[in-house]
Amino acid sequence: MSQLYSNPEERRVQPQPIVSKLEAVRFNSISQTQQNISFDWAENIALTPTQTIRSVAEDILLCAIEISKNLIAVGSKDGLINIYDTTTTQKIVTLKGHKAGICKMAMVTNNGKTYLASGSDRGCSSIVLWDIGSWNMRIKISGHSGAVTSILDLHDNRSLISGSYDKTINVYNLNNEGKILYSLPVNKTQVTNILMNSNGTKLVSCGLDNSLSVWKVVRSSGHVVETIFLERII
Repeated sequence: MSQLYSNPEERRVQPQPIVSKLEAVRFNSISQTQQNISFDWAENIALTPTQTIRSVAEDILLCAIEISKNLIAVGSKDGLINIYDTTTTQKIVTLKGHKAGICKMAMVTNNGKTYLASGSDRGCSSIVLWDIGSWNMRIKISGHSGAVTSILDLHDNRSLISGSYDKTINVYNLNNEGKILYSLPVNKTQVTNILMNSNGTKLVSCGLDNSLSVWKVVRSSGHVVETIFLERII
């Protein structure tokens, strides 16, 4: 698996498979078509494979995100994104807009239209919005200098937030071609993920310093994001 890079002068961090960080993970073969997986907090979760899609990519970094009921996107080390039809298992199109490996993908909405957003590793460090109707590139945003590790729709029909190994968290206005509205100045570490609660009032970012930052999202009466400020660090 490819590395996600931080700034050039910083130590490179090799991401590890998520299962290797979980203790007491147990697989029990039930049949050739089903396995059960158990964690400390849950027992006998049934995993039943329904299809196998043979990817054309040699090194998949992010597999996969569901675009619609029958479409998935698969990002790879070579910077390409392949779109597959899960009904036929055939590749539909290859999206070419990044010059480094794909680190993150998300679905975002702007002015009532849904787009696929993709973020890339250091050497490109860009965010691209793809029209899922035509598969054309709508916007390419260059707001980071490190790997883009998080992309999140702020659910106000215009705002997008991203986090990176360059230690920045940026908020963008998609109505203004992805212009950076502001960066969250308090963050001091490489960002690994950003999540939002169900009603859109809180964000949580996590980083390589093992901390969690809780952010308050202030919205207007029309639910548009006005500002975001740090509440506490855990």
